[in-house]
Amino acid sequence: MPRLGQLVPGPLRPYAKRLLRSLHPATTDAPLSPEDARGELQAKTYAMTFVTGEAKPSPVRVTNHGRAVWSSRGTHPVALSFQWMTSRKVPLDGPAATVEFPAAVYPGESVDVPATLIAPDRVGRFLVAVSIRQSDGPDLTAGVRPLLLDADVVGRLSKTSTTTAPSPRRTWPSTTGPSSGRRRKTSTTGWPRRRWSTSGTPG
Repeated sequence: MPRLGQLVPGPLRPYAKRLLRSLHPATTDAPLSPEDARGELQAKTYAMTFVTGEAKPSPVRVTNHGRAVWSSRGTHPVALSFQWMTSRKVPLDGPAATVEFPAAVYPGESVDVPATLIAPDRVGRFLVAVSIRQSDGPDLTAGVRPLLLDADVVGRLSKTSTTTAPSPRRTWPSTTGPSSGRRRKTSTTGWPRRRWSTSGTPG
């Protein structure tokens, strides 16, 4: 009896494979052996800047170089773990965040995991350790090297209202003489008006 792959034309085989996998999702029901737990983790961004409490997407590509399927379904599911640490690699308070695979990772294939990181409520320079974990299974860090992401967390900017200071009023020199105390009349040209006698000499 011919195999299903022989009945499906070549260009349609990837679509047929995805269809069969969606109809029969793979599960991981046993601890992974060292030969099965070999792979690679790749991050899209290895350094990020956060505001305290901010959430940012941090997708990670998971590649399976082993012989077994890695699935987040089953009695021994496999998933990603995200742990915030200080710059000296001391874990922060609270458990590590676990992100499941959106689909099973078959041998020789890769899956992009759409993870999201949430910054702590304090400022500073931190590290985020990304590793692959199996529930009720062995430590997989020997075959799948963890990632270390740099994360700077800054405080929120205070909202201060900015007002434009009024321009200073321009002060003009007084037209009052120092001795008489009376205002001197000025001509239309701006110069002081002088009186002339009938002889033509200034009075």
